[in-house]
This record gives sequence, C-alpha cells and structure tokens, in this order.
Amino acid sequence: MRAALVPWLAARPTGTVLVYLSTPVEADVEPLAQEGALRHLRFSVTRTGHDGLLTVHPLASARERHPFGFEQPVAGAEVVRDEEVSVVVLPGLAFDEAGGRLGHGGGYYDRLLARLGTGAARVGVTADALVVPGAVLGREPHDQLVDVLVTESGARPARR
Repeated sequence: MRAALVPWLAARPTGTVLVYLSTPVEADVEPLAQEGALRHLRFSVTRTGHDGLLTVHPLASARERHPFGFEQPVAGAEVVRDEEVSVVVLPGLAFDEAGGRLGHGGGYYDRLLARLGTGAARVGVTADALVVPGAVLGREPHDQLVDVLVTESGARPARR
C-alpha cells in the first residue's frame, strides 16, 4: 500500500500530509516520511484531546500512549494549523467504492475532515478485501467521504 502511495504523494505540490500512527491491524504509513521522493512534503499526525477533537502535530513530536492504547503526540506538542494540511491519509475498518468509510464509531476523523474542508485531499488506506464492491456503507449526515482509495492494487479515485 505504501508503494502505491509514494508516486501519488510524490506528484503532490509541497504541503503537509497528515498520516496516522497505525494499530496492529492497519497498514503502517509512517515510513512514508522517510521516502526520498517525498522530501518536499511535511508529515504530521493527530492527537486526540480530552474533548474528543483531533489536533494536528508534526510527525517528529514526542509521543505518549493514549488510554485506548495507540501512540499520539504529547500534550503541548507544536500544533500544525488546519490550513497547512493538504492531504489526509486515514485508515478504516472498511470502505465502499464511493469513498464511504467505516471507522471505529467515534466520528473523530469525520469532525476533523469537516473542519479541514475540501482543500485537503482525503486518502483512505485499506486492503482490497476491505473495499466493499458495488455497495454503499451505511452513512450518517456527518460522515465524510474520501477522494482516493489506496490498496495493495494501487491508488484509484473513489467512484462518486
């Protein structure tokens, strides 16, 4: 999946790419920051605040373990402004071909994507087997769609 992401990201102009810190069941995208072809990009990750809102911080920020077990930047880490984010790379439990995403149910990424608006490209990363063909995952009004799906088969635009 990273191999499919590198050329797609390399074609992007300079900007900040928001990646996720993977859990054991998600594709590890953090090594993208070490790719020579992507040196023109700045990489960042999220921190989940006590209020449930995600904030964005440089990937190199010091980290701590969240009570739910994932790593995140420490409180007080430098903040990346929303308008600096040009690409959001996010995981999902499943996606549909139209860009619908099934997350863990907290709406964290949906709120972040709504806040970022349409100026940031949205890239869903998952296995081919987790892209539901010809179906639309159940959606609620607050659910945000991704623009691009990246699997081990490559990167492709979501079918609207």
